[in-house]
Amino acid sequence: MGSTEIDFVAERGQQRWYIQVTWSMANEVTRERELAPLRQITDAFPRLVLTMDRTDVGTGVTADGIQIMHAVDWLLGEGTLPGQY
Repeated sequence: MGSTEIDFVAERGQQRWYIQVTWSMANEVTRERELAPLRQITDAFPRLVLTMDRTDVGTGVTADGIQIMHAVDWLLGEGTLPGQY
């Protein structure tokens, strides 16, 4: 992956999640820096970015299937990933 890295890789049984964490994705440079390593993953496991943004710019699902969530919502269990239990 060159100079990019994934912040966290979580595994439980046969499931895996790739997780990036960033304060904000409002800046386009930061957004691309956080999404780039997730876009390089070729398997079918879920990819997630956790951010403190609460705007449309910061949350949702990208065209390539990367879920972007507010970190507090994720911690409180208000969002789920495929295969999460």
